[in-house]
Amino acid sequence: MYDAGLQLFTKDGKACARLYIKKTFTDWKDTFYYSWVGFYTSSQEAHKYYSTYQYAVNFEKMGDGTENFDVYQFKSELAIAPGVQVRFLMDKSYDKKLVETEPWKSG
Repeated sequence: MYDAGLQLFTKDGKACARLYIKKTFTDWKDTFYYSWVGFYTSSQEAHKYYSTYQYAVNFEKMGDGTENFDVYQFKSELAIAPGVQVRFLMDKSYDKKLVETEPWKSG
């Protein structure tokens, strides 16, 4: 539906997210103005209790990205642990999920 992807990774022991936005998706900041990425653990009720979140338009752009995608990232203060996940949500609601990651696995 949208030319965007999401990746969970870790840096300095913290949960981080990368947004991949297709370079041809030039109005993504307007489209995703109220979109946000929520960090949670699989033991939480994901629709009610996010450990932390960040609006997509506030993610930091990372260099030139890839050939086809611009890459933006955010480092949370949530310690990475098995079960941590991230979701990319369309607007201020909790039910318009665009994409989510698999739970983090140790090792």
